[in-house]
Amino acid sequence: MKRRHALQLGLAAALGAACAPARLFSAPLSGPRFLLVFLRGGYDSTNCLIPYSSDFYYESRPNIAIARPIPPPPRARSP
Repeated sequence: MKRRHALQLGLAAALGAACAPARLFSAPLSGPRFLLVFLRGGYDSTNCLIPYSSDFYYESRPNIAIARPIPPPPRARSP
């Protein structure tokens, strides 16, 4: 790491701390909690909510698309 880069990081951290709110709030200690870890570059909305009925999805992602679901067998009609 170069000295200039270290100084820039230190300045950015100092400015961030100075601009931080004086109070932080959190959820109460009781009850369920939800933790979301967002990894930049690891989230792809098209693979989060898969448009399995879209032909474009499978054409644009031939090697990485999630497999199409197997359609259920047709129901037998009652007489």
